[in-house]
Amino acid sequence: MARDVEAPIGSARLELVEGVRLLHPADAVLEAMLTGWGRQQRGGRHLQEKTVSDRIATIRRFVKFADAFPWTWGAADMDEWTTHLVAEKHLQPSTIRATQGAVRMFCDYLLDPRYDWAVECERRFGTHPIQVCHEWNTLDHLLDYEGDPDRRPMTRGNCSSCSTTSTNASTWRSDAAAREP
Repeated sequence: MARDVEAPIGSARLELVEGVRLLHPADAVLEAMLTGWGRQQRGGRHLQEKTVSDRIATIRRFVKFADAFPWTWGAADMDEWTTHLVAEKHLQPSTIRATQGAVRMFCDYLLDPRYDWAVECERRFGTHPIQVCHEWNTLDHLLDYEGDPDRRPMTRGNCSSCSTTSTNASTWRSDAAAREP
C-alpha cells in the first residue's frame, strides 16, 4: 500500500491496512487509534514521551472502567468514571481534571475529520465516537493552586522576603568578617 501523502500522522488511513479483515476488529481498531494518537502527539505536537504514555494509559483505564470502546462511549460513562475517581479513589481535583482532559483530547482527535476515525468506525461498527466530556460533566479550574497547602509554591511576597533575609544574612556575615582581627 502506497503511503497517502494527504493523510496526517495518526490518521485511520495510515494506522489500518485497507482490505485486510481483522480477527478482532474492535480491539485492533482501538489499538490503531491509540497508536495513531500517540504518533500525532509526538510528531505533530512534539510532546514528551511521558506525557503521551500517561495520556494513553488514562484512555486504557477509561476503556476498562467503561467496559466499552470509544465509538460506544456516552456522557454517562464520563459521569460514572468521575464519580468513581472522586468517591472511591479520592483523587485530587487537579488529577481528575487531567484525566478528564486526556479523554476530551482523545475524543477531539477521534472526531477530527482529518484523521477519519469517525468514518472508519461508522464503516466497521455502524456507529462513531462522540465527545463525552462537556462543561456539565467535567471539573472547572477555579483556583490558581489546588494542591496540599503545606506544599504550595512561594508567592512573590515570600520570594521577596526570602531574598531580603538572605541579603541581610550575607551582609551580616561580611560585616562580621571585616571586624575580625
